[in-house]
This record gives sequence, C-alpha cells and structure tokens, in this order.
Amino acid sequence: MPSSASSPVRAADHRPTFLVRLGVGLPCTPQDVEQAYLEKVKLAHPDRGGSQQDFLELQSAYAQAKEYASFQASRRGWLSDSIERYALQQEFITEITKQGGSVQVRQLDWLVDEIGEDFAQVMEIIDGVSLTGLGFDDKAVDALARRQDILGQIHSLDLSGSLVTDRGADRLTAFAYLRRLDLSGTQVTNVALKSCAALGKLTWLGITGTRINRFGRFWLRIARPDLDIACKRSGATHGFRGHVPALAAVCLAYLVMMTVATHLPPDRIRVPTWRIPADKLFHFSAYAGLSFLLATLGAALWTGTPGGRWGHLLRYAAVLPIVAVLGVIDEVTQPAVGRTADPLDWVADFAGALSGLAVFFLARFAVKRLAERRWAHLAAQRLSPIG
Repeated sequence: MPSSASSPVRAADHRPTFLVRLGVGLPCTPQDVEQAYLEKVKLAHPDRGGSQQDFLELQSAYAQAKEYASFQASRRGWLSDSIERYALQQEFITEITKQGGSVQVRQLDWLVDEIGEDFAQVMEIIDGVSLTGLGFDDKAVDALARRQDILGQIHSLDLSGSLVTDRGADRLTAFAYLRRLDLSGTQVTNVALKSCAALGKLTWLGITGTRINRFGRFWLRIARPDLDIACKRSGATHGFRGHVPALAAVCLAYLVMMTVATHLPPDRIRVPTWRIPADKLFHFSAYAGLSFLLATLGAALWTGTPGGRWGHLLRYAAVLPIVAVLGVIDEVTQPAVGRTADPLDWVADFAGALSGLAVFFLARFAVKRLAERRWAHLAAQRLSPIG
C-alpha cells in the first residue's frame, strides 16, 4: 500500500500553506474557511479570468483547510470519524488487492505536525484506484461508484485493458474530482465521451486502443480544449495544438498567394466594372479569409492555456491589428509594381478582417452546439459510429 508523506510547509506564523493560500488566520473554524473560499473562488474561477491551475490549487487548499478546521474544532469527534473511515478504506484496499487491482493513497501533510507521523498514517486518503486487466468490467465501476464514502475525492482512475463499456463509463460522473482517467484498451465508444467531458476537473484522458474514432476525438477537443487526450502509443496530444504546423503552413501559403495577387502589374489584370468597385470586394474577401485563418491558428496555439472567456476574446482580438498592419504594408508596397496605394482598399481590408473574425466566432459556437447535440443523440441511441 503506497503512501506519500512530505514535511508540511508552513508560513512564518506557523500556518499551513493551504490556510495562507485562502488567507485564513489562526484560530479558524469551518465557517471561516468556507467564507474565505467563496471570496477567493470569485476571482480564481476560469470563467472570471483565473487560470485552471490556480483554480485547482484553490480547490485543494479548501479541502485541506476544511479538514484542518474540523480537526481543530473537535479533535475527539474528528479522530473517531477518521478512524472509522480508515477501517473502511483498509477493508476496501484489501478487497481490491485480492481482485488484482491496486490503490494509491495520500497523506494529509499537516497532520504530521499535529499528531505525529505514525498516527498520521491512519488519516491517509485514497487518491487513486487501478483496475487493469480483463478481470474488471462495468460491475467493478458500479461498485466503485457506490463507495462515495471513501472514494469521493480520488484524483486518478486507471481502467486500461479492462472490459469496461459505455455503460460503465456513464458511472464515471460520480468521481467529480478525477484529474486523470485511463480508458486505454477498453471497449468504450464515442458514447462514453459525454461522461468524460462532464468531468470538469479532468486534465488527462487515455483512450488508446478503444473504439473511439476520429470523429469522437474531434468533438471532444471542441468541447474540452483544455484536456490532454492520449490516443496514440506516442503519448498525449493537447487539444488542437498538434495541428499548429499545418495551420501555420496554410496561413503562410494564403498570405503569399494574396500578396502576389495584390501586386500584379495593372496591365496583367482585368477588374470587372460593377456598381460596387470589384477591387474593394476582392480586398474585403481576401482579408476576411486571412482573419479567419489567423483566428483558427490562434485557437490551436492557445489550446489549454489559462485566460478565461474574456482573456481568450482579447487574444483573438489581436488578429485585427496584425491584419491591419499587413494591409498597410500591402498598400504602401503596391506603387513599386505600378499600382496605386488606395486608403479605401485598406478600409475594405479591415472591414473584411472584422467579418472574418465574426464568422470564426459564429462557426466556433455552431460547432460546439453540434457537438453537444451529437453526443446527446449518441447517448440516447446507444450506438457506436462506424469508423
């Protein structure tokens, strides 16, 4: 039974670091911890501009601080409950070991100073469970999901090589604190991805050797761009970041072709005479496409990076000044080939850039909606797409 014990790091005033992280002083009550957490989480949540890492650290600090405050408030009652939980954990570990699985535990570091290292082992918490091999199936996952009393906060679950199917994957939503899930070599299909996407704290998912196809992986990356997906023997691909080189090449090729087209000598091109100047439409369309491609490249580059909703919007807005500068360069260099630098062409360029960015956001929203509907349909029909 592996365990990890490290010396707790404390502040100068002897407060554990998780209390320092929450800004709670000593002495403290569970109510103090709750209030401090609610204040901190307002700024730390990714939707408010905080990073995913800071948010997870705050969640961890809150869980430890709540346990610590409960311990300080009533040591006798807390110790009694903890010993009872420890007995249940030992029974569970023995049972899993007999079946061929394994269990990883972690120790509450601050307890080492409070009650000593030997007795602190009694307060170990189950951190991960490994049920690998053909001896485990959906029934094993059901059994785990029913043990919320001791498995409610596990961080990792390894089901690789087991007989788990989509039905067992549906039960994974019971483990809300999972950060690492390995379904490699199981019988899960695209249907299981709905449950995986619902695990908000999940940061790594292994699906190598499953019946999840490219279609499923594509939709998963749309819905959870922050998730590392291990789908090949070589390791994990972080969202769309693996497509950055291809997207960069497409953007470069498009820019080269557009530059060549806008620098052809006047005697080599014929511009149609319409009610609306055709050259302005060409500029508008060309820069709309460039803006769309650059925003797509940005989406791949920023996959999994913190910033929150508004932070990402500001990053995408950076496409506009880039396109504006390219438009200026395009116009001021045209006289060198006998063409005229027209400020209205630049206006058409910038208007096209705005439109291209708007189309990108609309397409991004539409794709996410289609992904949600597709998963809902698959879950209802319980079908595995061919692929």
